[in-house]
Amino acid sequence: MNQMKNKLSKSKNIINKRVMYVVPIPSEYIELWIWYKIDYDILNDLGYEVFLCQNFKDILLNINKAKIIYGWWWSRMAIFILFCKLLKKKLIITGAIHMFDLIGIDDFWRFNFIKKFLTKISLRFADANIFMSKDQYQSITNHIRTFNPKLVYSCSQNKIEQLNILKEKKLNWIENNFNKKDGYAKDLTICTMCWQTKESQVRKGLIILLQSYLVLKKLNLTLPKLTIMGKEGNGLKSLKEFISKNNLNNHIKLEINISVERKNKVLSASNFYVQSSWYEGFGNAVLEAMEQGTPALVSRYSAQPEVVGKIGIINLEQTPESLADELNKLSRIKKNQYIEMVEKGFKRIEDLFSYEKRREKFKEIFDNI
Repeated sequence: MNQMKNKLSKSKNIINKRVMYVVPIPSEYIELWIWYKIDYDILNDLGYEVFLCQNFKDILLNINKAKIIYGWWWSRMAIFILFCKLLKKKLIITGAIHMFDLIGIDDFWRFNFIKKFLTKISLRFADANIFMSKDQYQSITNHIRTFNPKLVYSCSQNKIEQLNILKEKKLNWIENNFNKKDGYAKDLTICTMCWQTKESQVRKGLIILLQSYLVLKKLNLTLPKLTIMGKEGNGLKSLKEFISKNNLNNHIKLEINISVERKNKVLSASNFYVQSSWYEGFGNAVLEAMEQGTPALVSRYSAQPEVVGKIGIINLEQTPESLADELNKLSRIKKNQYIEMVEKGFKRIEDLFSYEKRREKFKEIFDNI
């Protein structure tokens, strides 16, 4: 009898240390959008056996193997509410919801009835709901009934030890890219990332950034060298036409469908990252730039100021003229000030957005669910 009890106890402990991780997207995007992989790595680091599920077949094969179901996007995870209640499993959901979109493209209130209903059901009946920023936590919980909300910041893909290496690399880069006599940057380079769909180009502030170049050009001010990265989309053709039509080919370079390694190289070799978005649930691209040692210029909207804090540059007015003014100011930042921004950026990541901080929060939530 004791042997049987021991076997049952051991079997229960094994199941409790298993997590079914639901990421309802194609495999290629798990590497492209690194935050999906970060959570997978964290769960493995915490000693969980993780069953990655990307489609309904995966779910059916693995749902009985784990005690905890963890997945992305509330509307897509609603199907698990009934399963988890019937099978006595715990359900944890994360993601981002654009509650209010100032440009009127897409937000929660424009969802169709079914998507809104499924989202509300998940937020109300999941065993825990993880939000990636204070802006998300407050904007969602203030408008939708939410059970057991948890604030767990998105995090760096690099652990602190690796961040220290990246910091030294950036400091060395600074020595080679700032003039020793006057302390200014030799060539001001900036970059941005945007999936090149017409909708994303608007939401991510790329259109305003492009228009700001026309303002700088009209005022005969120096145009920074801009690299635009991103996945190909239906707005790429019009982007190329805009650059050509306005004779900006010598100032703007496109790097489309590039590798993660190439993306990180561009980020680390830029003076600033610019993303004056209208809405961001967190601003993962901004954090990716910061962990490469590149300070960010962002808009005042949603979670972006929360990410950069006082060490970033915030565009208060979402206009081409205002952004042009901020871009022009970048060229007047001297080496000592720039080094301070870089060092404070790494300190902010370590204090708030480190891999270790998110892992610690996950352990607390998953162990006590």
